[in-house]
Amino acid sequence: MVRRKTFANLAFNLSLAPKKEFGAKLQGKLWQNLLGSAFRSTLGKSEVDHVVTGAGGESHVQYDDKGITLIAYDNGSLDLTDSEFSRSRASEMEKLLSAFFQVVNRTTNRKVTFTANARLHMMLADRSLKKFLDDNIQFRAAPKLRRALGDYKGVKSVLLGMSENQDMVVHSPDHIDFLYHSVIKSDLKRKLFVVDFVTVSMKRVDSMRRFAQ
Repeated sequence: MVRRKTFANLAFNLSLAPKKEFGAKLQGKLWQNLLGSAFRSTLGKSEVDHVVTGAGGESHVQYDDKGITLIAYDNGSLDLTDSEFSRSRASEMEKLLSAFFQVVNRTTNRKVTFTANARLHMMLADRSLKKFLDDNIQFRAAPKLRRALGDYKGVKSVLLGMSENQDMVVHSPDHIDFLYHSVIKSDLKRKLFVVDFVTVSMKRVDSMRRFAQ
């Protein structure tokens, strides 16, 4: 049996920000380490796309690795983006994240606590799955709310809280976002939360596909 294509597009982005602001001296030290050869070596064969030097929190360097964009800031923030994502590339994200944690820990001489927000974005290609979502998400506003809004045309998206750290947003008719939000430490022996988040999200899509048959 030929398996129908589930996704028309997958994309992933992750943003980290330290919970406690880095001082100016620490930012300067981190900036030098982010530009250093040791960090580039840890990243592997990533290439520098551009470097921007500015005030604290504005200086950043962008590395590109096999289609994954890594932007590291002198204030300890990090953005990871992949516009052509697949579930197998979650492990590549983890490697880049570990490389960043390594340079942060070396700079600060301690583990740093970050707030983490991630989004797994998917455009659906499977017609049966799109129909399943359209048939089974039928939230409607009460008449009083419709009168208050005036130009209300119906619910176009629904957010479902799946767990303490994960949500699922369904946008009609063919767009799903899985969201992750948590507090993590720059522990090199940490749980691989990107892999876990992507795996759990994909299992939920697979489950909906089975019900859509």
